[in-house]
Amino acid sequence: MQKTRKDEYIRIALEETVEYTEKTNGFERYELEYLAFPDIDFDKLDTKVMFAGKELKIPFMITALTGGTEKGEKINKNLAKACERLGIAMGLGSQRIVFDHPETLRSFYVRHEAPHVFLFGNLGIHHLKEFGPEKCKKVVSDIEADGLAIYLNPIHEVSQEKGNPEYSGLKNILEEFCNEVPFPVIIKETGNGLSEKTAIKLKDIKISAIDIAGAGGTSCVIMEYYLAKCSSRKKILKPFLNQGIPAAESLLAVRKVFPHIPLIASGGIRSGLDCAKAIALGADLVGMALPLLKPALISSEHVEEKLIEIIEQFKIAMFTAGVKNIEELRKIPLQKRG
Repeated sequence: MQKTRKDEYIRIALEETVEYTEKTNGFERYELEYLAFPDIDFDKLDTKVMFAGKELKIPFMITALTGGTEKGEKINKNLAKACERLGIAMGLGSQRIVFDHPETLRSFYVRHEAPHVFLFGNLGIHHLKEFGPEKCKKVVSDIEADGLAIYLNPIHEVSQEKGNPEYSGLKNILEEFCNEVPFPVIIKETGNGLSEKTAIKLKDIKISAIDIAGAGGTSCVIMEYYLAKCSSRKKILKPFLNQGIPAAESLLAVRKVFPHIPLIASGGIRSGLDCAKAIALGADLVGMALPLLKPALISSEHVEEKLIEIIEQFKIAMFTAGVKNIEELRKIPLQKRG
């Protein structure tokens, strides 16, 4: 497999500051009530949830990271092994490269490492038009995924020197695709968040879940800023480095439009406490990616170690809030600071 922009993204994520510098995920504005007498046992907490017909041991998922290169293959396989052992869901990086380079398919195939994990593929909404529904469906079946994430990323596309910012007419194409596929379709952003207006546009489409992927974590525009080779391009991108809707606010806005559809909260999630707050604010699952990149380059055991740290934090947050399962966590009110 050839070295591509995907390897450059990995290098930049490891070597540069790629997270928002002037904007947080927004969860610090909310507090779980602390109970000094929780009346439950820590070791008996039940963190299991059902998602898309599969049981997860904890309401976590690893959201899209990479694929398409040898380094990406190593990362995906280490992530998949850890997900299998811990019982969490996993999303893959964009599979666009497979259409032009079929040999890269193996970097996305992780089913052998994770036979029981809820696994979903990843394509952009514009790929539905570019390659057609049959090829896009094949991307899912070729890796034995359970579903497909379709990402909306207008600011990322327009930030790339060779991006595809043609979004007109895509709503009808998305609607037709969702109506005919036999697997779950998750709509996601790529780190800039979904607004209430965007959620309303999606309301009549047969989607299975939404990943709000809000601002506060990795910024695709910052990644493109580091990739830009000329100073004039960097000047164009600079005002947009911190543009986006904080994850917490995006979650609330989308939940307002979709009171029942499963929501995934991602975007700057860095602790189990953030995860607990996200569930209490209306998320069904919580996703993260960047904190697992360095561990995944080493081994699946390092990924597992990082995830266990976050899981323990999540359970401490549950315990000190006095909730014994995820259903109870969803029902407790949060206190907003200031």
